[in-house]
Amino acid sequence: MADYGIDDLENTRYNFSKWMVGALRSACSTRWPQKEWMDQSRSLSNWINRHWLAMFNSLVGLFVLGALVAPAAMKAGYTGPAKALYTIYGFTCHQLPQRSYFLFGRSLMYPANQISEGWPEAGSLLEQRSIVGDPDFGYKVAIANRCSAIYPTILFAGFIFSLRRRRVKALSMKGFIALSFPMGLDGGSHLISEITRTGFRDANVWLQVLTRNAFAPDFYVGDALGSVNWLFRTLSGALFGIAIVWFAYPILAQAFTETSLPSASGEVSDGSSLPMKPG
Repeated sequence: MADYGIDDLENTRYNFSKWMVGALRSACSTRWPQKEWMDQSRSLSNWINRHWLAMFNSLVGLFVLGALVAPAAMKAGYTGPAKALYTIYGFTCHQLPQRSYFLFGRSLMYPANQISEGWPEAGSLLEQRSIVGDPDFGYKVAIANRCSAIYPTILFAGFIFSLRRRRVKALSMKGFIALSFPMGLDGGSHLISEITRTGFRDANVWLQVLTRNAFAPDFYVGDALGSVNWLFRTLSGALFGIAIVWFAYPILAQAFTETSLPSASGEVSDGSSLPMKPG
């Protein structure tokens, strides 16, 4: 019964992807009675079919670039555009400074106690996430550590997929859940630690016991670069980025191919993908 449920979810995923592609391409195309407009509509639809992956990779690349432009703009004195970028990215990430990278300062990351010393008025998490930095600390990247792993990984995996798409089979639902689970476990445990104020993910005493303190004390405590919390965030974010591309891109590739419109000569454009419908 469990296996049937997974198969059913995969078929639902496939059908939804096919519907989404059709809706996207219909939104970009208008059927007019005149032949020339129909030809233009067909050409536009098939252009999307051929270049959808480049469009996706470009959008992700721009997203990653924008997160780096924000601190660069602050450094250059363009505070208005920089703060606008921080606000936009704030809808996608918590942006806590102790869990973010800083550029143009004396360190790449700062522990929570240094953040508190630099901005003593920022007592709550909501106030802390509004910190963007200063000339001494530098300016934080607009997305935190985990997101800084997720989105560049999606970009890199998307590029690899563009080279190997003919040989890539879509990741199963079980595989997607398996690769996403570490992020859910790590993020969920941090959320519980903060809500309950027990701090068990701050000191990570449980890990010290499991490893018998095999590593330096700084490895277990806090969020600094090289700590276990930083490592878990980075690795789990990268795995989730891989899962997204491996799970969704092959299905989208097939959906774009199957919804290709015939050209004036009756040919269908090549989507450069193998059939990947879950069976």
